[in-house]
Amino acid sequence: MDLAASGKFDKSDFTVVTQPFFRDLNTPPMKDGQVNREFFAPDCFHFSQWGHALVSSWLWKNILEPVGAKTTKGSADEPSLPLACPDPACPFIRTNANSKDCSEYLTPTAGN
Repeated sequence: MDLAASGKFDKSDFTVVTQPFFRDLNTPPMKDGQVNREFFAPDCFHFSQWGHALVSSWLWKNILEPVGAKTTKGSADEPSLPLACPDPACPFIRTNANSKDCSEYLTPTAGN
């Protein structure tokens, strides 16, 4: 995460942004408090189809949130609903640069 925050990769055509929704994510418990293993694939490491569906909704939300204001605790019990849409004032996947001043990226360049 330090490397992503360093600015080393903040280029006009490439960037690295940490998506921290996983930071405080807990696996979904069953009613008896045990870990619901249906969240995971049979190898108990990768996500199952259901796990991917839940995680992908939280990842999508994180991608559209500005850097510095991203959700750090997604819920593995339910998807992030309704699915996030880009902010009309900043209709981009959020990066370090456009999270600081999105208007810079909405202004047409000279000659266009």
